[in-house]
Amino acid sequence: MEKSTIAVFTSPTCPFCPAAKQLAQEIARERADVECREFNSATPEGQRESAKYGIQSVPTIFVRGPK
Repeated sequence: MEKSTIAVFTSPTCPFCPAAKQLAQEIARERADVECREFNSATPEGQRESAKYGIQSVPTIFVRGPK
């Protein structure tokens, strides 16, 4: 079974990001068919992913279903 993915784009200085991340993680814990990924804008990976999708503010959440 393929999983859906919740991608949460965050920043360490954002006061709203912890709540967005927590919500996504709770959903992933409750559902076996969902995984959560965080992309932190302070990391190289987070910066690459943010640029890839044109993220300009945080928190931003993308939900992608199984292919």
